[in-house]
Amino acid sequence: MIVIDHRIAGQLAAELPKDVFREILEAYCRDLGRLCREIHDAAVAARPEAFRQAAHAMAGASASVGAVQLEELARRVLHPQTNGAQDLQLLAAQIQEVTHRTVAELRVLAHNFQ
Repeated sequence: MIVIDHRIAGQLAAELPKDVFREILEAYCRDLGRLCREIHDAAVAARPEAFRQAAHAMAGASASVGAVQLEELARRVLHPQTNGAQDLQLLAAQIQEVTHRTVAELRVLAHNFQ
């Protein structure tokens, strides 16, 4: 699966001044770090509702910049059958891995739009 849908990111980049586009990507990456920590902490503490809230925020933000793989993964948590502590810890680890790939691709994308 692709990490970033460049059509979505490209459309956003085309609609905004370059510096604003880069600022949005930087803010998104900062938010990802915070949300990843929230997801991890909620998984460890077996707090499915806190996990879902952070994942919901991550999915929405990811959709807006075209981070489709992370969006899809975060949306998995919103399904009722995903609530066991083991499920949450596995998803938290997957989300962290995909977050790293997403941030790496977005940094390249932001650099290309200088």
